[in-house]
Amino acid sequence: MERNPSVEWDKVDELIYGCANQAGEDNRNVGRMALLLAGLPTSVPATTVNRLCGSGMDAIGIGARAIKAGRLNLLLPEALNQCRGHRL
Repeated sequence: MERNPSVEWDKVDELIYGCANQAGEDNRNVGRMALLLAGLPTSVPATTVNRLCGSGMDAIGIGARAIKAGRLNLLLPEALNQCRGHRL
């Protein structure tokens, strides 16, 4: 947030977080945790999407469709994908 002071952070409509292979301590709403740790307002909703290796791209796609439909104006699509060791 400090790197982008021109963004009106209180106007963020939603955070959509892509996270592959959630397990153990990562088995919670990582998007919500990231939002709170970043200092965004608690009124901003967050969701975590798990599409395995496509989680980040799916978060971006969900956000783009929501903006195109007029449901959101400003959102943060984020990703934390760890797919090491998986053959494609």
